[in-house]
Amino acid sequence: MDLKKVMLSKARSCTCLNVDYSYADIKDAIERKVNNEYLNMVLKTCKENPTTTLFVIYRTGADDILVLFGNPVVSLTMTSRSIRDKIDGVT
Repeated sequence: MDLKKVMLSKARSCTCLNVDYSYADIKDAIERKVNNEYLNMVLKTCKENPTTTLFVIYRTGADDILVLFGNPVVSLTMTSRSIRDKIDGVT
């Protein structure tokens, strides 16, 4: 997967949810395979479209983001100010 190419492409959709999950909670839920309607949709979409889809999760006021992509699903926490630096190093 060319993570850089996908991250720099134009977003095709955006969804806003008001939930109280931390990035650590989401990563833990993925690891433990917790049954959650929204998380299951995200994971299924990543697995079905591993080379063209990624989810960027942003908590209002946070200095970082959580990125989910691939099959198996990979989760990365990135400082929002250094996203370009991170994706320039990932291919």
